[in-house]
Amino acid sequence: MLVLGVGRLVEQKRPDAFLKIASEFISIYQLPNYVGLETGTLHRVWDEWVKREGLAAVISRVGWQSEVNSFLFAGDLLLHVARYEGLPLAVARAMAAKLACAVTRDLAQELPLLDEK
Repeated sequence: MLVLGVGRLVEQKRPDAFLKIASEFISIYQLPNYVGLETGTLHRVWDEWVKREGLAAVISRVGWQSEVNSFLFAGDLLLHVARYEGLPLAVARAMAAKLACAVTRDLAQELPLLDEK
């Protein structure tokens, strides 16, 4: 299973939440292969956390990609945990690629396209 995170490694995107959720999924469900297609001011924090937790074999960061479609088509789930979004391009691209998306409750309430209708 390939779980993706797409976005800048900045506080708004909550990379710490992505890593925490990924770690919990790994321990409970043994789901491998978490990839962050991300770069930003928190990239060192991400890298240090993955190394400290001993998860480098299953969580990686490939850095900024100008073209993410190949990743989205190869993935099984987009884990998008941003605190807020203006226009959630990562979610829109994932949905266009027919990739399942897991978003936070806060983000789901912010985006009318994700309501029960």
